[in-house]
Order: sequence, then C-alpha cells, then structure tokens
Amino acid sequence: MTSVTLIDTSRADPSIIRLAVEMPGKPGQLYCWDQNKSLTTIAEEVCHMYNIGNPGDYALQHTDVKLTYITEDNRSELTNGIVLKLTDSPGKTAQDVFSNLQSENPEDTQQALQKLSKASADITFAQEFCNRGGGDLLIGMVEEGSGQGEALAFTLASFLELMEHSIIPWENITMKFIKRIASYVNRTHSAVLQPGDSTVTLKALAILESLILSSADLYNTIANELTFQNLVPHLESNKHPVIQQYCLALMNALCLRAPEDRKKKLEDSLSSKEIRTVIMEKIVRSQSVGTEMQHQLYVFQQLTFNLLEKKMNTKIDSNNDKHRENIIDLRRIAFGTDSDTRKPGSGSVSANDYKKLGFTNTGNPTLDFMAVPPGILALDCMYYFATSHNESYTKVVLENSCRADEHECPFARTSIALTRILCEILKVGEAPTETGQDYFPMFFSCDNAFKEFFCQCIRLFN
Repeated sequence: MTSVTLIDTSRADPSIIRLAVEMPGKPGQLYCWDQNKSLTTIAEEVCHMYNIGNPGDYALQHTDVKLTYITEDNRSELTNGIVLKLTDSPGKTAQDVFSNLQSENPEDTQQALQKLSKASADITFAQEFCNRGGGDLLIGMVEEGSGQGEALAFTLASFLELMEHSIIPWENITMKFIKRIASYVNRTHSAVLQPGDSTVTLKALAILESLILSSADLYNTIANELTFQNLVPHLESNKHPVIQQYCLALMNALCLRAPEDRKKKLEDSLSSKEIRTVIMEKIVRSQSVGTEMQHQLYVFQQLTFNLLEKKMNTKIDSNNDKHRENIIDLRRIAFGTDSDTRKPGSGSVSANDYKKLGFTNTGNPTLDFMAVPPGILALDCMYYFATSHNESYTKVVLENSCRADEHECPFARTSIALTRILCEILKVGEAPTETGQDYFPMFFSCDNAFKEFFCQCIRLFN
C-alpha cells in the first residue's frame, strides 16, 4: 500500500509544501507536497487519496484562470497554502479534445472547442495537442469555413494561443487559411450578427498581426488581402475598445514589416487624414486609453514621425528648382520683395535680406541646409511657417531684424537648430520600442503635426 504523508509534523523541512488538493465532485484533501518526490509519485499518492486507479491518466493543475499544469519547470514556484486540482493529464485531455473535434455530433465539437480555447494557454497541453496533429486540424477547420459564431470564435482563440507558444510551423500556414482569416476582418459590420462574431473579428486581427511580426515570408500574402480602408471601420468601433486596439496593432505591424516595394503605399495610409481623425475622435477623445492601447498609439505616432527621416537626412540640392524657389519665397514673403532672379543670394540687396532672415551663408543660403540632420526638413518647416502662418512669420522676421545683436534670434539659424532638436526629442528615424507608451494627442489633432509643432516652438523662441 502506498504511504501518504498528510501532515508535516516538524514543519521544518523546506522541501515540504503544505497545500490542498481538490477534485470535481469530491471533498478537498490536505496534502504535504514533497519536492524530493517525482511528479509521477506525487500523482500516484494523490490518486490513492481519492481511491482512483490509472494514475498515469491524471495530473495536478493550478486552479487559477490559466489552469496551468504542474511540471518539472514550474514545481519550484509552489508555495504553502495554495490549492491544486487533480484532473486529466495533458496527454489524455489532448487526445479527448482531438477526437471530439472530429466528431459528427456538433455538440461534441462545440464543447471540445470551448475546452480547447481554455486549455491551449498551457504549454504542456498545447504541445501534446500539436503532437497529435491538432494544429493542422484547426488550420483545416478554418480553411473549410465550417464553423461560425461562437464555434469559430473558440477555434480562432485556440489557434492564437497555440501560435503564441511558437509551436505551429510557419510552413503549415496556407494561403487559403490566410484568405479565410482576412475575410473575417474585411467583412462589413452589418454581417456581424451572431454571438461570438466580435470575438472572431478580434482574434482574426490578432492572428494576422502575429503572423506578420513572426514571418517575413507570409507578409505579402497577408498584405494582399488587407487594406487600411477595410480596417478603418474597426478603428471606429468604440463599443469594442479591444478590437480597436488589435486593429491599430495590425496597422502598425503592416507598416513595421513592410518591404521596400510596399512602403510608399503604406506611408500614404499612415499620413491619411481619415485615419488620423478616426484615431483622434474614436480612441484618444472617446475613452480612457489603456496601457496596451497607449503603446499602439505610441507606435503609430513613431511610425508617423519616421516618415520625416528621409528629408531629415537629405542635403539640399542646389540644382533643385523647388528648393531654390522656396528660399526665394522666404525672402519675398518677409520683405514683400519681387526679385527678377531666381538664384537665392544674388545681389547685395538680397544678400542683406538673407542676413536679416538669419542665414549664415547670405551669398548662397542653400549652403545652410547642407548639414544632416535636419537637412531639407528644416527648409520644409520654415516654408510651411511662412506660407501657413504668414502674419506670424513676418512678425518674427521683422522683429528680429530690428533687434540689437545681443538680443537677436536669427530666424534661419534658429529654425535649422530647432528642427534638429525636435527630431532628437521625437526620435525621428528610430524604431519604436517594445515598451514605449508616450504619445501626444496634439500629433493626432491636425495635419502636418510636426510642422505645426515647429511653428508653435519658433513663436516661443521669438
């Protein structure tokens, strides 16, 4: 007969943990867990307490929401006073679920899917299930489109959990599977009527994001099925903040992993007024923004800032007509001067005007924009200030041109330095971090947000 220690009388042995064990339909039992005993021996002892045979079919499990099985990897985390549950072993549970998923009885399949959606969070169970071909079985079920409503929600939730354990080989993901998942994202809201359909949308968004971040080979297949235009309705769905969060995460993932041939199209989407307005009105202003949503807003903001990187690191081209004309327009707008020449700095009068504007190279002001950063981004900001805030620009320039040297704030030199500083502060060109959460609502509130920020700052400097 097996000898079971129920009480550690000395209470001095650190390898003995005093805990309780429960089993559905039976009273709980006190048990002294001996860390020196194997898990097989412990399972045999607990089964003996409950007069149960076949101890190999049973295992101990936490009773919390995650229902984690006790394994050699986590047994050291057990503490006095916890409650464990005697339940079917991971292998037996996986086999039962796998078999019932193939049952012709819809109720058996539904129950198996519900059980799978909870059990898949545990890595031990997940490995047992996938070892039996469970991952491929779920992929096939999705491809066939046999499930809907809650059954489909359980299927996608289960698959997402298995993906997060990194035990689904990427080569098993088929184009047909991706098209089916994308269809759940692209369908119109009027088609979402059944119980569980909001969960289907959420899980589909999460699966696509995870696939994009994890496999470069799958990017084009996924991107071919999605457009930002089809994702916008999910951003507008402020009755479902979690769907908004996963939708924004998917948008961010599409931009983060975009190959060169797709970047231009996605950059246009990032700077879209429609998307920016939806984020501002439906997310930033309409709810208490949670931690994960803060991170996604930060990532979106950083990706938007990074659209400026190319200009920030590009020197001015003295042969570029547009650049030359913008510099000439800075002088014309400030002093009301019409010049016959289209060459900045030509003539003593224009050189004096460029000195008043604060340029260092008054004979050829294009040379002031050779330093990178901020490159031609500084000229863009200055020109935007002059054309979009005409009165403020004229005031800043004229006030500075009348000041004594010790009080001057030369517009051009200040603008170039300010643009560089703003790029440093806002980390233009840097990849978003995994933990960043700092986002600024003002950058979602208007078009040309960086340039507007520049305009506010240059006024303050003056």
